[in-house]
Amino acid sequence: MYIDPSSVDKEKQSCKPKTPLEWAKQALLQANSAPTKAIAKMKLLRGVALRPNRKSINLFTAQNCEAALAYSRGQVMDGTTACRSCKRDNGPFVECVVLEGYMNGSCSNCHYNAEGTRCSFRTG
Repeated sequence: MYIDPSSVDKEKQSCKPKTPLEWAKQALLQANSAPTKAIAKMKLLRGVALRPNRKSINLFTAQNCEAALAYSRGQVMDGTTACRSCKRDNGPFVECVVLEGYMNGSCSNCHYNAEGTRCSFRTG
């Protein structure tokens, strides 16, 4: 069930996830493009955990939804393996996560809001 952004008002609680698992479920509802639909079929590995200074993310763009879904299904790159941007705490998510074969090699943090070119993992 895709939620049309124009139909959302500030009172709709279903559009205000509070936990990482709720954010992951909300991203599933927004899977409306070919990549997001493909990622949504993959096994859920974790919820979508936001950095402490972030209260929400925008899942109404296909790219942001793809980043959130990839975050919940990809491989965590921690410590020395994280991309340079994530090492500087850029992006909305607490961890640097890569989903092989998607987002031109960018991590989910860098892919969010069309910032994928800043990712040191970027392949194309």
